[in-house]
Amino acid sequence: MAKVIRRTLGSVCLLGLACCGTAPTSPEASTSGPSTLPLGDSVMSTVSATDPECDTSDPTVEELRAPCKTFQFTAPRTAVFVARLTWTPPDIFLELLTPAYGRCCTSPLSLSFGVQAGATYTISVGFHGVASGDRMGSAPFELTTSLTE
Repeated sequence: MAKVIRRTLGSVCLLGLACCGTAPTSPEASTSGPSTLPLGDSVMSTVSATDPECDTSDPTVEELRAPCKTFQFTAPRTAVFVARLTWTPPDIFLELLTPAYGRCCTSPLSLSFGVQAGATYTISVGFHGVASGDRMGSAPFELTTSLTE
């Protein structure tokens, strides 16, 4: 299983940094594409077997395609993007993915990479399944992000 963070060249949603110390938020509802990812904050959401698939080109990832909850952000400044994904129970396997990178399988997962001011990036939470091998159901998660110098 793997986590992946994607970078796209189009402009999608321009985001500012959210205030630190705020309660986790739910992402904007989206039926046609990725949700806005509030930088510097935590997002509580759920990924399920019925969500659209995403993939990565990272050859170190066990599974390259998985149902995903996808988010996008536009970097307000050049920095290092840091994502931390946590969930329970431990028999659920999730991935943190981009088009080029991925991390898998047990909580917590972390991924970081450099971002350029004004560029738009995609990060997805992939649902790999449960220990029984069944991919039915869903998994609640918390995704926390930050930008560091």
